[in-house]
Amino acid sequence: MQTAGGLLNFFLTEYANDDRGTRMTRAEFVGIMRKIHSGEKRALEKLYTEYYERLCSTAMTIVHNREDAADIASEVFIKLINFQGDPETIIHHVAYLIRMTKNTALNFLQKRKRELPFADLPVLVREPTDSLWKEDVFRLLSPTDWELFVRRVLWRESLKDAARELGMNYATAKRHYAAIKEKLRNDYQK
Repeated sequence: MQTAGGLLNFFLTEYANDDRGTRMTRAEFVGIMRKIHSGEKRALEKLYTEYYERLCSTAMTIVHNREDAADIASEVFIKLINFQGDPETIIHHVAYLIRMTKNTALNFLQKRKRELPFADLPVLVREPTDSLWKEDVFRLLSPTDWELFVRRVLWRESLKDAARELGMNYATAKRHYAAIKEKLRNDYQK
């Protein structure tokens, strides 16, 4: 079982300060997509290695269930395999993957909502724990804050890029990010 301190440390140090330069470039992404289109099955492996966990984490912020999030991430990869367009038209591949994951997760929730009548929904009781899990982290944050948090921590975007994508100025994003870290620390210390 992961402790709250361990998870918080994982989020705030492992990803937020990761400057190892391991991010896939747009050119690499386009090249891999072209290989996938040409039938090279192993080309998907690099995309999977690079983005699977982040796609799962992004999906989990919406569906709040690990198994469903894993299914959604897998579905996103299937959509990439079946992509019929020119990969050159995907200007920001990370933003494209985020949007694709969010849309797939939202579609999943809509479909599940249509399939299960309200009376058939199970009542979930959460056991109190001293652990801070990903679901708990995202419940602490407003939609804008978790979007900024996911982009910065999980997708390793710079605050400037995340601010631009979210339509806020850099100073605002910086204040929000500092507040996010403070919320997480305060919740952990309770």
